Amino acid sequence: SATATNASDSGVITAVFPSTLPSQEGTPGISGLPATYDSDLTAHEGSLEVDTNLTYTWYRSSNETYEGNEYQLGTGTTYTPVAADIDQYLIVVVTTPDAYGEGYVVTDPVEKAEQTETAIMPTVHPDTAPTKDTITLTVIPNHEYAIASFNGELEEPHNWQDSNIFAGLEAGFEYTFVSRIRETATHKPSDPVESGGIQTQPLSDESKILSYGIAGQIGDTIIDENELNLEMPSGTDVTNLVANFTTSDYIQSIRVGEVDQ
Repeated sequence: SATATNASDSGVITAVFPSTLPSQEGTPGISGLPATYDSDLTAHEGSLEVDTNLTYTWYRSSNETYEGNEYQLGTGTTYTPVAADIDQYLIVVVTTPDAYGEGYVVTDPVEKAEQTETAIMPTVHPDTAPTKDTITLTVIPNHEYAIASFNGELEEPHNWQDSNIFAGLEAGFEYTFVSRIRETATHKPSDPVESGGIQTQPLSDESKILSYGIAGQIGDTIIDENELNLEMPSGTDVTNLVANFTTSDYIQSIRVGEVDQ
């Protein structure tokens, strides 16, 4: 408001009017987008017309409309999203004593972080022999599993499951299983890794010769398909042998079938 003074006996009245502040126009900016868990965001003046003496205040919101009653997170140019921010909007409100009003900017909902660890390759469980319709994989902590190919036909892994046991498989067909690090409250699932598929049809007790069709690498040795033939006496527990074989490193696929009766 204006003020007026009158010095005694001066005959002069002095009126003092406050300066008129400009209205803040424009929108602040944020670098470091998209907003992601545990990844720094930095606010800046963006297109604000008055960019002096700026104060940045961060808010969390369930929607993208700034109403002034959002949960305040702190002040400063930099903010690092926490777990509670995931799937919520972040709003930066900028004020200055040099202008009336405020500018604000809203992020998209905060995303989970990408998984930085690499998934471990699954293998057939060494103590649980495959049956004609069930394959049991080794348990890998924090992983989930899926089928990546059926009878040699590749498919996009889907129906991810926490269980390491795959039941209801079709006897006599080859499956390829993959694993990945499962999604958490703060991180997305990892990329899947490929592993060897094993034919689910069991051998008969009369089999005397087993043929292992192997494509891939065991240690430093490259194994060609059908390179290895093992003679076994009738009655040998071949299922355990298959399970042990699939735990070797870098095996890409294994098929087991009768060669001679």
